[in-house]
Amino acid sequence: MPANANVAQLQRRIQKAAAKKRKKKLQEPARRAQEAQFAAEHAGWSDAALYGYAKELRRRLGKRMTPAETVGYAYLVKRLGPWDCFMGQIGKELQQERQARASHTAQDMAWGEAHRDDSDQQLLAYLRERLSNFDAVPDEDDIVGGHYLAHRFGGWDEAVRLAGAPGGDGTLP
Repeated sequence: MPANANVAQLQRRIQKAAAKKRKKKLQEPARRAQEAQFAAEHAGWSDAALYGYAKELRRRLGKRMTPAETVGYAYLVKRLGPWDCFMGQIGKELQQERQARASHTAQDMAWGEAHRDDSDQQLLAYLRERLSNFDAVPDEDDIVGGHYLAHRFGGWDEAVRLAGAPGGDGTLP
């Protein structure tokens, strides 16, 4: 038998043993009660809300969740489909979000470097111009250079205030 066939056979045996162990754990009375409680509490949720819940849970854990450690596994699979499919999709989305944040951070750092010698008045004029594109006060992530401006002026709220935006309700004139 070729080496690849042996590896594939071993992988199937490992997967089968893991599935058997998972099924046994999910059948324990305490776990069954937790699963039933999760299903009852989340029955009114949309599939999108359940997906968002699973995504946030994955984000907080910082790793792929296993069915055995995820209370609500059975209900999530029932509503969202095969575990590996939706967890794989969540993993891809989180990776894309991390890449976008890294790109934004690099862009923000480059902007700050390019404008570090600008006067406060020049920077506040830039911020006023950017704020004019929004109906409400945006987060510092929404403006290129926002993190630099927040650092330079002692916080995002202070930078926005100095640029002339009103405080309080978060709306812009």
